[in-house]
Amino acid sequence: MRTLIAAAIGLCLAASAVAAQGRQLPESVNCERDPMHPDEVWERTEAHCLGLLPEIAQRTGDELRLILDNGEAKTFKDVEEGCAPKNFVFESCFVFRLEAYVRIGNSFVVYKGYMECGYYILVDRRSGEEVELESMPEYSPAGTWFVSVNASELCTRPYDVAIWSTATNPPAQAWEYAQAPGGLTNEAFEFVRWDGEDRIELRAYVYDGKGGSQQYDTEAVRTMQGWQVRRPWAQP
Repeated sequence: MRTLIAAAIGLCLAASAVAAQGRQLPESVNCERDPMHPDEVWERTEAHCLGLLPEIAQRTGDELRLILDNGEAKTFKDVEEGCAPKNFVFESCFVFRLEAYVRIGNSFVVYKGYMECGYYILVDRRSGEEVELESMPEYSPAGTWFVSVNASELCTRPYDVAIWSTATNPPAQAWEYAQAPGGLTNEAFEFVRWDGEDRIELRAYVYDGKGGSQQYDTEAVRTMQGWQVRRPWAQP
């Protein structure tokens, strides 16, 4: 009986994969909370995205299931037994939410949220391999690169700007910039847009030493020596 059930599940997943291949998937689906509607609940925005991707993304209760190119399913299960305020256990209180599907990168983005912080998981649909990111990936126009820009002041911040190449499976980190710990310059970067495949427009906010910050329009560019970020405020 178990063999028959497993076979039936496998056939259903394969059928879902075939249906997804036969139907043109959206260019991208973004499940993040809309800033124009801040009262929209997290689950409702995810449900909207699931409704647009029924063949490749489903949720049943506390389980999020993503369908890969080969028809196999990758499952993320919420853990909430440690979420009670009086008996909070950090390792036993987290939820997964679908944040995006990007067709140009053939990938899902899932957010793993803890009490106050969390991180993003990029799931490559070709293989199911995962890449952990500190913020949402922004793909270049041709999908050959994606960038993650992290300006968090409360949670982990291992890098300020990091870039991955999609030429490998899974994507491989090609470069990162992180300001030196304990430095006098406090920088926070913001992604603006890609300009082709070799230039990223950024906005930087740099502490001015007087309790405020100075805004700069800057960039990260790919040169013969690799990727570099321009920091005009640091020039002598």
